[in-house]
Amino acid sequence: MPADQLHEAWDVYDRQLRVVGRQLRANPVTPGHYHLVVNAFVFNHQGQVLLQQRSTDKLNFPGYWDTSAGGAVKAGETIEVAMARELREELGLDVPITAADNYRLTPHSHWISAWFAITTDRAVNDFTPQVEEL
Repeated sequence: MPADQLHEAWDVYDRQLRVVGRQLRANPVTPGHYHLVVNAFVFNHQGQVLLQQRSTDKLNFPGYWDTSAGGAVKAGETIEVAMARELREELGLDVPITAADNYRLTPHSHWISAWFAITTDRAVNDFTPQVEEL
């Protein structure tokens, strides 16, 4: 069974990040429209970064190495709320996320990525990985 939640609803955006609609994740995004995705790199104070290997059950890039945490922004969420949710779900990391943590927005063919950098004192063994995502 795929690890992706195809029943989730996304807000649909134009290139200026204005909400122009809502749709289910299972449906393709129409040309000229986008959905939002968040990604975080989690660093320790020694500058080491935590990476995850994607589940082989993922629809996109199964088995690939990926950011520390990330995923789709659900309908009604801000990128900050979505990033905090993904960090909690995927790593058990509960940290406040602010707009200042977002260092880049990158448009792609049908999605826009919001990139975050987080620093923590946690050791690798202190994280609680979401097994379905790995």
